[in-house]
Amino acid sequence: MYLKNCLRVLTLITLMIFRGVLWAQDVPPSPPNPWDTEGEVDDKTDDGENGTSAPSFSYTNDVMAYVGYDWNDWNTRIREWFDAIGETSPLYPPLPKGYTFYIHNGIEVLRPPFTTVAERVMPTMVAGVPIWTVFVSECVDEDGTRTFETILGSSLCHQIPVSQFFNPKNWVLKWYGEDGKLPRWLANESSEMIQTWYEERDRSRFGFSVTFIREEHLAQYEANVAAIAEAERQRIAEQQTTTTENTPLRITAMEVSLGEVALSYYNRTGLSLGLLTARSLNQPKWDFWGSLSQSGENGDVVVALGEDSVVAPKFFRLIDIQTDTDGDRLPDLLEKYVYKTDPLKYDTSGSGMSDWEKIFVHGLDTTVLDSDSDDLLDGEEVQLGTSPLRADTDRDGLSDIEEVSPILRRDGAQAKWFESDAWTELYPAGDSASQDTHAYSVTNDMFAIVIGGTQYSTLSIDVNGCVTLCFPNSDEKLKPLGNNNTLLGTWQYANHTLVAGYWDDLLANAAHGAKIRHTVVREGEDDFFVVEYLNMRPYSRDADPTTDWQLSFQIAFRKLREGEKVSRVYFNYRDVGEKVRGDSATIGVQCSERKQVWQYACNASATIESGMSILCVPGTQTNPLSPDGDGDGQTDAKEYFTWRTDPTASDTDGDGLGDGEEINHALDPLNPDSDGDRLPDGWESLHGLDPHSAIGIQGAEGDFDNDGLTNAQEFLFGTAPNRMDSDEDGLTDGEEIGTVRKMPLVEAQGNALSPLLGADVYNYDDNIGGATLPRPITLAGNRYTAMVADTNGIVYFLQSSQDISDIKQSNRWNQSLDRWNDRRDYLVVALYWDDLKIDETSAGNIFYGEGTYEGKPCLMVEYRHMLAYGAKADEAGSVIRLIVPYEMSDTLMVQYPTLVPSLDGSEATLGVRQPHALFPLQHAHDQSGAVTAGEVLRYTLRIQTDPCVADMDNDGLLDGEELLLHHTDPHRADSDGDGLTDKEEVLKYHTHPMVADTDGDGMSDGVEVRYGLPPLDDGSINPATALTGDWDGDGLSNEREIALGLSPNTADSDEDGLPDGDEIARGTNPLHIDSDGDHLTDGWEVRYGFDPLVLDGEDVTLADPDNDGLSNLEESINDTNPYSADTDGDGVPDKHEKEQGSDPTNPHDSTPLPDTALAPVTFSIYGDYAAWEMRVQGLGQGTNGYADTRLLKHHMRTPGDHTHSTFQLRKGCSYKVTMQWLKTIEGQDEEWYCWSAQANGQPTEKTYQGYGGGRREDVASVVFGEGFWTENEDGLLTDHIHEKESEGGNVAGGLSATVHIPSFDSALVPDYQRNLIIDDADKALVINQTPLNLWINEDNDKASQDYSESGEDIPVAQGLLTSNNSGNRKVDGVCDLLDFFPVHIDASALLAFLESRDGIKKAYTDGDLTIRLSQAESAVNLIWTSLSRENSGAYLTENIQGCGEDLDQPLLDASTRKVTKNGVKLPPKFIDLIRGNANKGVILIEGVERSTAPLTLGLYYDDDICVWKTELPLHVLPVEEMYGRIDLRGIETSSRVDATLAHNPSYPNVLFLHGFNVSANEARGWHAEMYKRLYQSGLDMNFYGVTWRGDEAITELIGVPAFHYHRNVYNAFKTAKTFADAVSKLPPASQTSVLAHSLGNIVVSEAICSYGLCPNNYVLLNAAVPAEAFDASLQDAEVNKNTFVPQDWHTYDSRTYTSRWNELFTASEPQAKMKWAGLFDNISNKSSKTKLHNFYTSEDEVFELVNNIEDGFFSPQYRGILFWNFEGDNPWQNLKDLFPKTSLGHHAWQKQEFLKGTNAVFGTADGGWAFAMKIVYDESSGKNVKKTYYTRDEINAIISNPTESSKLKQRPVFSATVSMLTPDAEPETQLDERYKILAYRIPALSPAMGQIGSLSDASDVSLEVEPLERVSTWPRKSGAHPNRWLHSDIKNMAFYYVFEQFKKLSTAIKARP
Repeated sequence: MYLKNCLRVLTLITLMIFRGVLWAQDVPPSPPNPWDTEGEVDDKTDDGENGTSAPSFSYTNDVMAYVGYDWNDWNTRIREWFDAIGETSPLYPPLPKGYTFYIHNGIEVLRPPFTTVAERVMPTMVAGVPIWTVFVSECVDEDGTRTFETILGSSLCHQIPVSQFFNPKNWVLKWYGEDGKLPRWLANESSEMIQTWYEERDRSRFGFSVTFIREEHLAQYEANVAAIAEAERQRIAEQQTTTTENTPLRITAMEVSLGEVALSYYNRTGLSLGLLTARSLNQPKWDFWGSLSQSGENGDVVVALGEDSVVAPKFFRLIDIQTDTDGDRLPDLLEKYVYKTDPLKYDTSGSGMSDWEKIFVHGLDTTVLDSDSDDLLDGEEVQLGTSPLRADTDRDGLSDIEEVSPILRRDGAQAKWFESDAWTELYPAGDSASQDTHAYSVTNDMFAIVIGGTQYSTLSIDVNGCVTLCFPNSDEKLKPLGNNNTLLGTWQYANHTLVAGYWDDLLANAAHGAKIRHTVVREGEDDFFVVEYLNMRPYSRDADPTTDWQLSFQIAFRKLREGEKVSRVYFNYRDVGEKVRGDSATIGVQCSERKQVWQYACNASATIESGMSILCVPGTQTNPLSPDGDGDGQTDAKEYFTWRTDPTASDTDGDGLGDGEEINHALDPLNPDSDGDRLPDGWESLHGLDPHSAIGIQGAEGDFDNDGLTNAQEFLFGTAPNRMDSDEDGLTDGEEIGTVRKMPLVEAQGNALSPLLGADVYNYDDNIGGATLPRPITLAGNRYTAMVADTNGIVYFLQSSQDISDIKQSNRWNQSLDRWNDRRDYLVVALYWDDLKIDETSAGNIFYGEGTYEGKPCLMVEYRHMLAYGAKADEAGSVIRLIVPYEMSDTLMVQYPTLVPSLDGSEATLGVRQPHALFPLQHAHDQSGAVTAGEVLRYTLRIQTDPCVADMDNDGLLDGEELLLHHTDPHRADSDGDGLTDKEEVLKYHTHPMVADTDGDGMSDGVEVRYGLPPLDDGSINPATALTGDWDGDGLSNEREIALGLSPNTADSDEDGLPDGDEIARGTNPLHIDSDGDHLTDGWEVRYGFDPLVLDGEDVTLADPDNDGLSNLEESINDTNPYSADTDGDGVPDKHEKEQGSDPTNPHDSTPLPDTALAPVTFSIYGDYAAWEMRVQGLGQGTNGYADTRLLKHHMRTPGDHTHSTFQLRKGCSYKVTMQWLKTIEGQDEEWYCWSAQANGQPTEKTYQGYGGGRREDVASVVFGEGFWTENEDGLLTDHIHEKESEGGNVAGGLSATVHIPSFDSALVPDYQRNLIIDDADKALVINQTPLNLWINEDNDKASQDYSESGEDIPVAQGLLTSNNSGNRKVDGVCDLLDFFPVHIDASALLAFLESRDGIKKAYTDGDLTIRLSQAESAVNLIWTSLSRENSGAYLTENIQGCGEDLDQPLLDASTRKVTKNGVKLPPKFIDLIRGNANKGVILIEGVERSTAPLTLGLYYDDDICVWKTELPLHVLPVEEMYGRIDLRGIETSSRVDATLAHNPSYPNVLFLHGFNVSANEARGWHAEMYKRLYQSGLDMNFYGVTWRGDEAITELIGVPAFHYHRNVYNAFKTAKTFADAVSKLPPASQTSVLAHSLGNIVVSEAICSYGLCPNNYVLLNAAVPAEAFDASLQDAEVNKNTFVPQDWHTYDSRTYTSRWNELFTASEPQAKMKWAGLFDNISNKSSKTKLHNFYTSEDEVFELVNNIEDGFFSPQYRGILFWNFEGDNPWQNLKDLFPKTSLGHHAWQKQEFLKGTNAVFGTADGGWAFAMKIVYDESSGKNVKKTYYTRDEINAIISNPTESSKLKQRPVFSATVSMLTPDAEPETQLDERYKILAYRIPALSPAMGQIGSLSDASDVSLEVEPLERVSTWPRKSGAHPNRWLHSDIKNMAFYYVFEQFKKLSTAIKARP
């Protein structure tokens, strides 16, 4: 038995037996062979023999009939074999649904008649010799005829008929015995079922094989087989020694059936298992079928084999898929068998990523390091983000590695070391003396080395481990390289490129075996220029006897491959000692010419080791993901190699023009000044100058705008050369700065000029001389009286306050005047500032005095006999002259009558700088040719305002207005220093801006304005305004009040109720409300009999004389009567009024206000060194009758106290807030007042800072927080700096503000109802704070889509490299619009408020106030639109315009803005839109992140303080959490996941089922999309997406998955019961509606008809259900007959059709139910409680029918397809010919019905149409042939004969072997059989329900494109289906185009039957 098993396994493996099965596993024991009964009976056999007592097999007379023809010898052999095997190994009946061959263990010598045949058949090599295997099997033809066939290879060699009396049933029973134990697959079947079972087998039912071998090979074969058997025996013996009887993993059963293998296994390993399959053991890799599940320790799996024996798996292996030794996420055994990776290596190939990532994330070959051969490993590319499959990811002509330019380590097989026999030796080369600093010059004639775009052929090889690539034609000298240095920032050469393999102070010593040599090496297709350093060591370690200080390395340059632009540089290392691993070395490349560096290491330990390489690619260092990394319009490759610009900088030369722009306009991108006029190209282009021209008005000396400044000066000053007045202040640029011009020389006459330098000095050098001017000069408003002249060409003019002696030394080195910071107090004239001297021997000196110029007097300074320092005396002929005309207050001139050639300006500064000038008038600095002999520079000086700032002093007047109109100082905001700005004086108070006291009354204008006195009345008009007058009538004169620091305009400065004069008289402090510090105000104390100068204790302050619950302290604060509980006598006690927010001092203000009118505000005061009181005074303004005039007080009890008070302020009212000092600490001489205040917690507590010795607080702020607004003349009460009391700056009197509490109706209103408009009903929901539910836009619509959904619309796009729509900040095509929601920003009232007050309007206009949308968790994006409330939903139905920030984009081109927690400002154009139309202001929002934070519209001050807001509650969550999901993929089991949103019983339950060929993941997309569409259609619902098993597949068919349609029809029937049960368990709702698409309607219809499901509404969407199921009459419709019945069968009795066969039976017989007609008619009849809505279209491509029968649809040449003859032509081509449109979806309905019962590929090879052919035996050919169809007469004779027709009930015409239903079976079994028959065998005789409107008009809804008049807008205009509604358009067509259909759908769902 052991040998037999070996031979069986051997034969299976090597012969690839047709329809054979082998199981393999990695753990013992071996599974039982299907041809043995081991495991089924007690193991009592010896040597593996069957333990059952097997009856002998007798060769009966029946078998004798097999012998015939010329094959007598062969037939005899068959008989012998039958006899030989019959006694011990019977021919087993086949397994239930598959094929089993008995493998004969005998070997036969090849003999006739096979000798000749075998010579034409390719043998199989087994055990080292050729063999031929013959199969003998029983075959059954279509008519039931059985034959034995002999097959060799693929040829039928012999065929003999089986006796008609051969009884398979008796044969089976004979073998097993009448009462014997049947095999497992027949154990529960009746004897009748055995007959049926046997008859239903396919053609090959049992058989055996014979192996033939040539006689001369027999001995060798037997020996080889014996050796194999022995090896197998030893393997099993080993296995048995390591296993126990209780093996933890074993196969317990296996059954093979038609198209399936069922396996049972036992697993006690605790490990997860997987299943592998293979078609052949010769295939290189196994296929992974999938992971296995088990219950307890047992598991089962069913594997679909398919019908194609070529591709079907035949071998199986059970593996552990849990163990992952290397941690790469791939189980070890999957790596071993499936992916062929190393299970012990995380990264098998060493490419830098795990095997799992390489396979599943990137789809790469795990055995390849560098998939695109660009020298970057795949893992490196993934890290960089480049494509590992494309060498040039961005397709810019540079490979990825050339752009990245890395320097990378390579180890192992990736490392290099080059060997050669053709070295050129440089050292020792005959001279063995050691070398330390030598370099060898070498030429590489083989190929150029390219780095930095330069081709190098000359190399300098340095002993110190460096190779220098010599720049072509460069005269730069090479230098010896000693100790190493860093390559970063330290350039060794200007042009040459340095390549450092190991740069150190190395020594080459032949005694140590040192060598330096080079050669060219070929490796594969590549050439390398290699420089080799052998046995090198540091110079200092020459004497070390060990090799620890010794290393060898190579520097190799690879020849460019085709397409490469940069040479690869390799540093290879070998024999690296422990002490030379980089500690004192530099490794890298330095390209000096391009200023690029690639440094691997510098002085870093453990940098290198033996056996490693370093790859350096000195490329462009650009972005490999962008062809133009710097965005200048030129590709990186062109920039680097063609133009030699910097590809990482858009403007290489920094001139303001991009490189691409310069190239396109013929400018030099490497020269910032292409025309050489000292003006950058970009600046010239920006201002309209020609960057190509340097002459005339285009050049530096030109004045393009004629403003008096040259173009060069304008560039220097930052003004515009094409605008005379750059800042538009009324002054030309020249008038603001001054000008300098060249003029022709006009000789001046000197009047006896005096020498300035003394006669005792020889050769004047670095000398200065000073003198008083003959008379003062005035220039630009400044008067100068003296001068100092420097021999270096500088003259200083001094004002009267300055002393000549202050300038103590000469200044030799010239500088640019704008950078020179010395001597800024003087007027500096640089005549010719250089290192000069004056030749005294030639009477040289500096002369000064008076003269005449053009006949008018002038000051003259003349330098004679000047020469440059170091020049010869004969060059001392230069004369320079300074002339200052007395009568011209803004002009001076420098003349150059004589200049030697060396003084051409190249090292000099020429110009003028005024004292503290903003801009010097500099003519030139170090500019050759700046001036020549005979020229004059004329300088015009101005007051020097900034030509780029219109109002320099920021006083509100333009500089031109100040100078030309008002004659004020443009540098000072307050020209006369009176405390008023020039603008205030000119435009507001009409005082004189240059006179401090305009009215001459002794008080400055500013003081009068500050105290409210008229500044234009000296008392002559109103005597009270005079100094001696009493303007406020408080008994004190104005003069005295000012002296006391009181306000002459306020009678009661501290507002304590006592006039200032009275306080002075009483001795109280008029500036302090509480002079005695007892916290009772002075006025209140006087009024109610207390002493304001006596510090009352708590016995007084806390007393309550009137017992009203308010202490004296509180009464004082509230200004109420301490002796009366009701101060105002209005009947409401003071305390009660205080609490309710009314005024206890106003008898007309006693009614409590509603809470909605009040705003509680908590005030907090912080003090330091003083106590303060805050007063809040109502100003009377208000809305809705809620005016407030109360005075509310809040104060600190002690200095440093921190107190709080809460007041009920009234909405819509305004309040004045003041701070009042109470009393300082005693004994403080100089007091500093420190305080801060808060309203509602704003601002933070710390608002001041302390300093060391003295004390001064920085800033104190008051900000009224959320919901409040503060205003006064100075803006918000913030940033107020306190001053000393002694200086009159007490803050108490002047610090005030107004608090306004806005009350206006503005809100964020969404379209809650989704009815395309935002109306008052929506606004009511906002008021109720109803959250807006919106989903995260997490699908993956594509902007490129015209109209259809992408990626199945699965939420959270699958895969690591995909992204969803919410993250890309744009509208992703028309499909993406479904994911947006409209919100109306109702802001008209807010905008009206912002324009209601001047202060607020100014703050808003100035940008201090902003309106922003914010969301605390940044969870939404928005799009600005021009939509209005009335058409807010138009974006779902039409292409709207006017979107984006500027409202100028179509919606589909608009970008989204993320709404962050800091907010998004409303754009100006959007605000203008709202201002013009209150109904405008609609935004579209999409969800980005999960969030419950509201969307907020807020009014913000200073960007961070919210002063008002309104909120829209949001609930943003994943769409799949917004609805429930029901999983029915278990068919008979279900599970449910409820929505995160609460179930609403007032909403309907809405369930949706998908159709055929939808995976579980794709179902998610269907559910999400249908939910979104229904929701956006306005439907409020409890939605449930239902997933069922409609995608069961059988195999791969013609390269695509072959989904078993008929199997899934059966699944739909079987799922119906589970579905009905799941619906019954749903939470209660207002009603229930079910929607189903395509094949999903089978589930729903059967659930309603058979399992009690009773929804209120049932919507059929493109239903793939025969229409006759709802209306039986459609089965007889003539049009359907013409379509579905072959024409030559039209006259046949229809009861012979499969579809009508049921009519032969009575209603009580189960076969009567085998029909489609009327199957679901109880749904469609009028008594049904369920309302049907059929959404149909004749345009559906899936339901399209081929109607032209005459054109060949069922014509005879195609009838062979019904039998699916695999031996003929390609049957798929036949099917293509049959159905003209060949897409898999086209005609799909008709194809599937057509193939029922006819197509083995789809598992339905029996049943079907009633046009089976007769199979007859042809005597002439000796074969069965297909003769003819049954004729009409034959059929009619059968059907009309009762006897014959009754036979049709047992064996119908259309099937000779099928028993339709089992009459005596259980009802459940019958129902299951009926489901299978309907699914597999009975075709429809009518179209699909989804194609026709078969219901009443009220129930049918057409989806036609044409009738709906949507052809003009329907997007599908071309292709195979233009202007048509296709099968899945309800989900796939963008919602934009199907909105109307969904409105109808929503109406149907809400209908109540």
